[in-house]
Amino acid sequence: MPDSLLNLISTPAAVLNSLGLNLRLGLSSEDPMVGRLGSEPYEAFLSIYSPDGSMLERTHVGQIPANRRRYIDVTAITQKLVPKDNIWL
Repeated sequence: MPDSLLNLISTPAAVLNSLGLNLRLGLSSEDPMVGRLGSEPYEAFLSIYSPDGSMLERTHVGQIPANRRRYIDVTAITQKLVPKDNIWL
């Protein structure tokens, strides 16, 4: 039986552009609860919200292959939209 399209993982993160800090998020295709699901590749998206909470953009950041980990440089993506503001992903 195919997985539901609502079978998504979402993790909020603060991007502190006003402090000049760089943020890289680590993503993994491995199941944190071992044995629940087998590892499989998945598509990763980054949803960027303005300081007032409205969505600015949703960006595809690539595929995470099965049994792999990958870092995404979030600051490089968000500074194009809000170079000096602190925002949430």
